[in-house]
Amino acid sequence: MSTPQKRKGSAWELAIAKYLVDKGWKFAERRLAGSMIDKGDIYGIIGCVIEAKNEKRIDLAGYLKELETEIANAKAATGVVMLKKRGTTDVGEAYAVMPIRRWVELMKEAGY
Repeated sequence: MSTPQKRKGSAWELAIAKYLVDKGWKFAERRLAGSMIDKGDIYGIIGCVIEAKNEKRIDLAGYLKELETEIANAKAATGVVMLKKRGTTDVGEAYAVMPIRRWVELMKEAGY
């Protein structure tokens, strides 16, 4: 049996995947743990790594370091950390965190 923390994390990953499917990314899925090479928690959006975090204590520096490793492992173009916001289960109200340089790349790619 998994620990309460693992169950909490798994539930958050599933909620993110469902939210993304509902928003049009129909192939978004939770990546099952077990691979020796971590490529993020959610896949199905080509070129993008999603790392999901549902923790009481937030470690942005650690999360962003982990994200960069996962982007490299997945050979992805970009990535984001999705942090659960305390007090709500609404995925749309959670936090999306990435280094500013990655945000600049996305904005340029979007035509801004």
